[in-house]
Amino acid sequence: MSRLTLLAGSIALFAVIGVDAGLCRPSSITTTTVETSTATISTTPVTIATEVAMTTSTEVDEPTTTLLSTSTAQAEETEKTSIMSTTEATTTTADVTTTAIPTTTTVLEPPPSSCQEMSDPFTASNGASFGLWCGTTSSYTLIEELQINTFRECIEACVGRSGCRAVNFWRTGSTCALASSVNSIAYDSNYDYAILQN
Repeated sequence: MSRLTLLAGSIALFAVIGVDAGLCRPSSITTTTVETSTATISTTPVTIATEVAMTTSTEVDEPTTTLLSTSTAQAEETEKTSIMSTTEATTTTADVTTTAIPTTTTVLEPPPSSCQEMSDPFTASNGASFGLWCGTTSSYTLIEELQINTFRECIEACVGRSGCRAVNFWRTGSTCALASSVNSIAYDSNYDYAILQN
């Protein structure tokens, strides 16, 4: 029974195939369709492969650009730092430099006041000339007696007094005698004597 059923199915299948082939016979069209489909499938992998290659190339270029940019920035930073250091060194040198200005101090010495230090003849402040006799005293006609510290001051006092022609200065007592005339002279180390010459 099973063999008859299998045989009947085979005959029926053959009959259907035979009828289709006998009616249309489009075997060449069917072959073309299969070939077109195959061509489309083989093209698709080529397109995908190309896209992957382009993507990989782009990703490699970007890191390279970033590295170059960083290196340039670091180089610029280094140059700026060097310039700043040089400027600071120059400023420090300018601040340390100093100039010393010499100063001159003049000390005025007092004029000679003792008989031994004064010039002979001695010219008073009014231009009058006096002859000096150091270590000498005299007899005289007294006008006035004054307390004066130096022989020079004694002579200047005579210049300002009318009728005074001579002075007798006692060193120990700082006493100045103004005289209108002189009678005699004698040596005495405690006295100095001056007489008007004109």
